[in-house]
Amino acid sequence: MEQKELQPIWTATYLQTSKAMYYLEPLKEFAQNRQRKQVALKVADLQEQGTKILLPYALCIDAQINERITHKGRAIVPPVASLDGTFTQVQSSPYKVNRPFDIHTYLWQVNGYKGLVYGTIGLTARDGKTIVENGDLLLIKASTGMLKVWVFKGLAGWYNGLPAGLTKAVEVLKGLGQI
Repeated sequence: MEQKELQPIWTATYLQTSKAMYYLEPLKEFAQNRQRKQVALKVADLQEQGTKILLPYALCIDAQINERITHKGRAIVPPVASLDGTFTQVQSSPYKVNRPFDIHTYLWQVNGYKGLVYGTIGLTARDGKTIVENGDLLLIKASTGMLKVWVFKGLAGWYNGLPAGLTKAVEVLKGLGQI
């Protein structure tokens, strides 16, 4: 009963445009041509039509992160990658809080699910320099040239080194046939 009530608050598909860059699917054609004005107009148009864009339309996945971080705290278990993005001026999102409007998370492999990684969403703090977690869980299924992204509200509290809601979120996606 509880699993049927638990649903991702946002689901999106990002398409790869270069080695590390991914763009929200409806914006890929504009982003590839680097036509910022057209991307901005398309984002504004999608939002006017009621399309919810929770994360930045462009995300960067860095798989070389382990070479540059100190393995302390959560990173004692090495992450497989990091995810970074910055909201543009025209984007509106509940995650767009403090300048410079960055999001960041480390990504870890979900045991038993190839290509499925998780992280907790970190947003720019008031000081504009540090990143603070907002409590939401991010699950990403990576396949060739594509990322499928799910955001689960409030499931990112840490328990025994894992997000407390990770097992629940994975079960929900399994039940929906998404993974």
